Amino acid sequence: IKEGNAHLYPYILLTISFLIVAIAAINFVNLSVARSLTRAKEVGMRKVLGAMKWQVVGQFWGEALIVGLFALLLGGLLAGLVLPEYKAAFRTKISMEMLLNIGVIAVVMLVFLLVTVLAGGYPAWFISRFDTVLTLKGKVSVGKSNSIRSSLIVVQFVIATLLIASTLIVSQQINFLRNKPLGFNTKQVVSIPVGAGQDGGLVLQRLRNELANEPAVLGITGASNNLGRGKDGSSWKSVIGFEHKNRILQANNLSVDYDFVKTMELKLLAGRDFSRQYATDSTQAVLINETFAKQIGGDPLGERLPIHDSASHRQVVGILKDYHFESLHSKVESQMIELRNRDFPVNYIFVKINNQNVPQTMALLEQTWKKAAPGSEFLGSFLDENTNRLYRKEERYYQIFITAAGLAIVLSCIGLFAIAVLVMTQRTKEIGIRKVLGASTSGIVALLSKDFLKLVLIAFVIAVPIAWYAMNQWLQDFAYRIDISWWAFTAAGLLAVLIALITVSFQAVKAALANPVKSLRSE
Repeated sequence: IKEGNAHLYPYILLTISFLIVAIAAINFVNLSVARSLTRAKEVGMRKVLGAMKWQVVGQFWGEALIVGLFALLLGGLLAGLVLPEYKAAFRTKISMEMLLNIGVIAVVMLVFLLVTVLAGGYPAWFISRFDTVLTLKGKVSVGKSNSIRSSLIVVQFVIATLLIASTLIVSQQINFLRNKPLGFNTKQVVSIPVGAGQDGGLVLQRLRNELANEPAVLGITGASNNLGRGKDGSSWKSVIGFEHKNRILQANNLSVDYDFVKTMELKLLAGRDFSRQYATDSTQAVLINETFAKQIGGDPLGERLPIHDSASHRQVVGILKDYHFESLHSKVESQMIELRNRDFPVNYIFVKINNQNVPQTMALLEQTWKKAAPGSEFLGSFLDENTNRLYRKEERYYQIFITAAGLAIVLSCIGLFAIAVLVMTQRTKEIGIRKVLGASTSGIVALLSKDFLKLVLIAFVIAVPIAWYAMNQWLQDFAYRIDISWWAFTAAGLLAVLIALITVSFQAVKAALANPVKSLRSE
């Protein structure tokens, strides 16, 4: 099975982790700044009593260091608690011992120190540079357009919008993979691994005899390889190369039993299927798909191919329409199908059933299987389940994306709400004056919200090209993929704006409904 860019997935996970940490760090810094403004009088008093700027900075950084240390220890504890569930959900073998790696410890400590320095040092430096008299009066203000604060809000909403858009596009691609027609019947055909120690041909014949008169069973056949990935978890393929007309030809080889084309509902474009009426089919006939027919060139029907050796030729008796016998990560390759032989025995049995009373039919198959293959576990599964298993990695990363997007939204809302509270508090007098002069509640809410919404829109403009590029690169891993739709970015932007609007409006409405007399008196 082609893995494509699977080796990049750990780096994608690492990037998502850093993005989440970045949002949390931004919020920590913003909240630290907001909290430091309420301690302006304390800072002013310390400066009057002779405290140096580095002492004030050291105090704030020490407090941030203690908070960060508790968060680091709590995060490590929670990671240990959820690790078993994480390993089970994402089928990974990671362990807590990996954190003891010197490189990992160095990165964690570097990020830890950087965040605590920013969260503790910047607010202290910010307040200590103001006039001592103003800080004693508690009249320190960050202003309505503080560039650093605005930049941090933009960054965290860029990350949130990026993750939301990526989640929507990954979801679209997974749905596309699930629903794309594969060229064979995936809904009614049950795939059963024969299992080790069993003669697949003998088991197949026993099943045919036992189920011959069952109306629920519409067809039975076998093959050397599975379609998709069954419950046994195995998947393999055989590729044969040979020289024909001074050219080297190569094709995937599949060995099947009679009725394979009929049971799987493959489309025959030219020629005929294998037939019991032709005794030579088992040793001299072969079916090929469209792609291999194009590789051979001309009209290959009736062509004799030296498949296994120059003395043993196989005649092309039929041409099948291309079907996706591998995952959609790769385009349909050349395929050649021959009747089963000693070199390629029946390893999987396929049973086509009707859609009525499926649980009862599956129970019948399991009961019959125990008779036909005693000692071999029944691991029957529908082919649509098998093909979906080919994209388990994408499914797991979709879960990670949607979890990361949820965390990003929650963290962004917390940070935005804190900044909104800070700004509304500092504009209390302005709001009171506007209300006295006749401003409506809706007008005040719009006034207070528009500055934040501008930042979110700026974040949207920045996030769209980044998300498009990242998702376009990810989609290159699939030979069959969706076209990135504009509505995914629009939906992500609208969701980000809506979340920001709800977060800010809650505090804006509260400020607008406040009694203007109390607002003016408080100033």
